[in-house]
Formats: sequence, C-alpha cells, structure tokens
Amino acid sequence: MKKSNKLSLSQRLKIEEMLNQRHRKFEIAIELDKSSSTIAREINKHRILKQHNVFNTDNNYNCKYFINCKVCTGKCKIYQPISCKDRDRNIGACNNCPKLKSCKLDKYFYIAEKAQKNYEYTLRDSRQGVNLNTSELIELAHIICPLIKKRTICLYNFK
Repeated sequence: MKKSNKLSLSQRLKIEEMLNQRHRKFEIAIELDKSSSTIAREINKHRILKQHNVFNTDNNYNCKYFINCKVCTGKCKIYQPISCKDRDRNIGACNNCPKLKSCKLDKYFYIAEKAQKNYEYTLRDSRQGVNLNTSELIELAHIICPLIKKRTICLYNFK
C-alpha cells in the first residue's frame, strides 16, 4: 500500500489535539509517521494569526530592536517583530499556551477544520485555472497594456 504524502483531516485533527497538549513538532511527526519539516510546514502554512492588542502593551512598538533605536515607527528597514521562542521553534502555535492571557505578542492558532478547508480550496483552485471569455480578456488587456512600459505582451491588437 502506497503511503500518502498529503495530510488527511484525521491527521490534521491529531496535529491540533497534540498542539493543544503542547507537544513539540518532532513528537507530532513521530506520532503521525511524517517528517518534522512536513509538520512544521503544515502548522506554519495553516495557522491563523490573531494580532496583539496595541492598546494593552507597555510600549507601542513590538520590535526586537526597539531598545537600541528608541524611535521605532514599525516601518523602518530593520523592523522585526518580537517572536516567541516556544511558539516559533518548538510548538509552532499558541494553542493552549499557559502564557496566553498575559502574552502581548502576536498569537497563532492551528485549527484542523480550517486547515483542511484551506487545503481543499487551494487544491480545487489550482486545478481550475483562469476562466475568462474573450470580452473579459480584451477588457483586462486594455487595463494592463498601458501600465506595462515595454509593450512586449501587448503585441496583439485587441479591439
């Protein structure tokens, strides 16, 4: 029997359950007989961001370089948000974290049903392609062609 390289809903539910129990990515990988990188990619790709509340933070800037520059606007070239080592390195999500209520960082949650729906949508969408009729194509070309400096794409005379 061929081993599937895609994750099923039951495997995603197992990932969510083990994240709720605060298991690390490599432990989940061993349980599901998958590689650690597969589990890490799954969690990172399908986790849901809940941004921190800027009104409840001690400083308004969550930049790891804020201590050095003290004038951070959050838009500078070196801006990097402070990351949670437990979340990013070990677990991958904030599911059932004991510090959840007091944490002032961005939070990521892995929800199996949403991950499965997202995966199915991507699978369906990638196989459908672009559906344009001729009039829609011409309309799109009239919008895009003037914006392109080198009109190599616009060699066709759309009327």
